[in-house]
Amino acid sequence: MNEACNVTTALSAFSSISLEEMSTIRLMNRTDTKYIVSLSALMDVLQRASNCYRVQEVQGERNIAYHTTYLDTPDYTMYLAHQNGRVIREKIRVRTYVSSGLTFLEVKKKIFSGFDASLEGEFRTRDGLQTVECWSGSAGVSYKMFRWLKASAGYSFKF
Repeated sequence: MNEACNVTTALSAFSSISLEEMSTIRLMNRTDTKYIVSLSALMDVLQRASNCYRVQEVQGERNIAYHTTYLDTPDYTMYLAHQNGRVIREKIRVRTYVSSGLTFLEVKKKIFSGFDASLEGEFRTRDGLQTVECWSGSAGVSYKMFRWLKASAGYSFKF
């Protein structure tokens, strides 16, 4: 059995939570900590956590593959702000969900304890250009970020 099958099997022991339910708790404080562990350690953690946590399920899938590209300035301004613990910082990423092929551009500005100003939009192709439409989120994201993104990556924006 391959590693993805092992993880998928372990996730089946968890109760599920839908996207709709997640949207109601989206603004709650959360801790997002990442660890590099062996598969056996991961399986042990998943087994112990199955009664305490729920797993997001979308269209019957719990192990959802995606590709993420983080965008930054040539001198790594955003990365260094994160690594140096800057309280106010910005992040831009493009995320594609493998199974659906949907791609989203996420632009976030962290202010003090959380990313409380963000814009997110789905990419739609028109005349060979990638135009961001379907914006949601709150105001406050720096338009300087959009000017930089447009100039450096060739994206156009529709608000």
